[in-house]
Amino acid sequence: MIPQLAQRAVLRQQGRFLLAQRAQALQMDPVSFKEFVRRVEEDSLFRRLLDVALPGGSLVRRRAFSRVRDRLAGGQAGLEGASAGTASGFDLGGTLASHAEGVDVLRRLGFERAKALFGLEDLAERRACIKAWGVDDESSGLLQALLEHLAVFGAMATLADMVQPSVASCALVARFERGEDGAFVIVPLVSYFRTERYVIEYERISEARRQGLFTEDESRRLPSLLGEVESINYRGDTLHKILCAVADAHAQYLRSRRDADLAPLTQLQLAQAIAAHPSAVCRAVASRSVLTPWGEERALSAFFPGKRRRNEQAVAAVLGEEPRLSDREVAVRLQERFGYRISRRAAALYRCGLAIPNSYQRRVEAK
Repeated sequence: MIPQLAQRAVLRQQGRFLLAQRAQALQMDPVSFKEFVRRVEEDSLFRRLLDVALPGGSLVRRRAFSRVRDRLAGGQAGLEGASAGTASGFDLGGTLASHAEGVDVLRRLGFERAKALFGLEDLAERRACIKAWGVDDESSGLLQALLEHLAVFGAMATLADMVQPSVASCALVARFERGEDGAFVIVPLVSYFRTERYVIEYERISEARRQGLFTEDESRRLPSLLGEVESINYRGDTLHKILCAVADAHAQYLRSRRDADLAPLTQLQLAQAIAAHPSAVCRAVASRSVLTPWGEERALSAFFPGKRRRNEQAVAAVLGEEPRLSDREVAVRLQERFGYRISRRAAALYRCGLAIPNSYQRRVEAK
């Protein structure tokens, strides 16, 4: 009896460790996650698992996610579909797509340092500042390429909007783009966005261990390595499911660009829809952003509007189209158009919050 209890305790501890490992992978910043994936994929044992020369083929294989467009092809499509940011032809959406990693470095520097870089025209001074801030050579090269691209178009100030404090902490991961069938697909904008998952053949791995195809050291390291691979899968699966669910739930908004068309979606509802834990959705959404089809960067959290904000946007949209409606009529319109059930008093409360006068005052002003 005691050995059985001890075995259960060990299994519980292993389960807790695996959950903590997955949560950590989900929360990793882009640079740390990229380094984590590189370390796993360069492991000699991982390469053996991918070796197709093993009996029966590879023990770990790659499988692409659905509804994810090829990154390079998607980047070209993004350049063609993005709107121009300046009269000189500067394309903000295209800049984000082609220099996404450089933009990420710029955000990590922060708003004040970004402003300082924008004010420097001398290349040597710019390099000295970047080096003084402790930026590594690879990141410095990405940042220099971005700044040189902006200098060509004279659009240094235009990109300043992307490092404002409201968006500076967000890591841009992908872009929503309408596919040929009308449904929205996901276009990765950065190399660390997972476009595929690893399929692990556990039964064949167990058989290979019994046949002695792994050394004693490899057999000892195997569970830890597979746990890390599953953590990579977990991050990719969770983010992919969330983006697909957001694209489906907010399809009308992504077509119309109107905030009033944002669906009443909560993180808890999305977690239930994709069979994930609410904390996993919260971790995946935090500090990440996407590009809309018209080239605007929005934090993923913006796709989960609070009830008050959602109702205020709907009231503003209704009164913008029919300014003479009373509060009771506004409540009826919200029920008819959006399915929001609110009282007349609630409609009046949201209207006051928007600083919109009552129907009588609006009629008097219209005369």
